Amino acid sequence: MPSLKEFLENNVRRLQRRIGGETLISSLKKKQPSSSTHSEKCCNFTDEIWNTIFLECSPFDLYSWRRVSKNFKRMIDSRFNNILYLHADRRNIASILGQENDTDVSNFYRHPRAQILLSLDIHSAIFIIHERWTPKDITKLFQAMQLLAPSIRNVSLDMGIIELITAGLSNMDFNRWHSFQCYLKTLDGPAAEDSVHIQCTPSICQRTFFPNVTEVIID
Repeated sequence: MPSLKEFLENNVRRLQRRIGGETLISSLKKKQPSSSTHSEKCCNFTDEIWNTIFLECSPFDLYSWRRVSKNFKRMIDSRFNNILYLHADRRNIASILGQENDTDVSNFYRHPRAQILLSLDIHSAIFIIHERWTPKDITKLFQAMQLLAPSIRNVSLDMGIIELITAGLSNMDFNRWHSFQCYLKTLDGPAAEDSVHIQCTPSICQRTFFPNVTEVIID
């Protein structure tokens, strides 16, 4: 058992360490606002600079960055609202990505979590989705096209993507729609396909997917 002297010395040391730690924390807290203010000043770019940076970024990243701040959302939405031409097609993405020397392929960005390629310039967007798409691919494509749809004037779509949009505007779940499409492929010919219908609850869609479109091309 420690003596009274040892007991007092130990408690004094603990008290000194505690006071020293609290002083250090307090000093760090006082310094933090100034460093934060300095950081904000360093990143206070003009819209022109940010737009130049955005031109070099993946459009899929831009979609995520809309949540960073109101200013980011305003600038990125302004860019998306300039898209007037939209083309969407189904192809074998693996074969397209294999064409490394093709300059057209280098203009495409791949979705980080889906089999989708997207090329975006000032006024046009080109989507390529893998021909063996999954429910996740379908959902991501529909969400991306839905974001750009209000400003589109000219649209060129694969017939399968037209059906996808129809399903998206209905009350049908994409997983169920995809399963039904896979089932149709197992049937013997168009006549057999026409005789099969999926059971749905009737619904009326009150909105137009491409409200400002003037020309539609179905491939």
